[in-house]
Amino acid sequence: MPLKNKKTGFTLVEIMVSVSIFVSVALLVTSAVITTSETNRKAQAIKVAIDNLSFALDSMSLKIRQGNTFDCMTSATDAQTGAENCEDGGIGVTFNGFINGIDVSGISYRISDAVLEYKKTTGDAYVSITDSSLIDITDAKFYVWNAQSDTSNPPRPKGKPRVGIALKGRTKDPKLATEFYLQTTVSGK
Repeated sequence: MPLKNKKTGFTLVEIMVSVSIFVSVALLVTSAVITTSETNRKAQAIKVAIDNLSFALDSMSLKIRQGNTFDCMTSATDAQTGAENCEDGGIGVTFNGFINGIDVSGISYRISDAVLEYKKTTGDAYVSITDSSLIDITDAKFYVWNAQSDTSNPPRPKGKPRVGIALKGRTKDPKLATEFYLQTTVSGK
């Protein structure tokens, strides 16, 4: 019986073509995974920064809702002088209010050195309420309308005092820096 010389297997050209196709697909998949990973990291950094800022704004809103006799701060050393509207915006707000059922005067919020700060009474020192390692607040404006609470019965048409807060900033991570803009309006008593 004669032996047949049967050639089986792939040629060198076929192997090179299949390896080239495999490498191209692998590169595309790898770049998609890297892009997705970077996007996820950026979203997480933004979420942590915004959560920090949202917590600070929620805390401020709660205290402002319980407040009265609002005053707009136009400088870092501005003290409460009484009810004062601030329709052009200031760097902070000072008001009287209740904390844990105790009547407190001189509650203040302001922006200083790219962080939001809070002080409980006129004699206290300011304390940062945002994490300066996570966010930089580049601009903040506090607006006050109807500064004095209306305690007449029935209330006069001017309405309840309102405080508007507008913040602009960015996350601190240099590779993933993202700007944000937040604003809210809170009504006092």
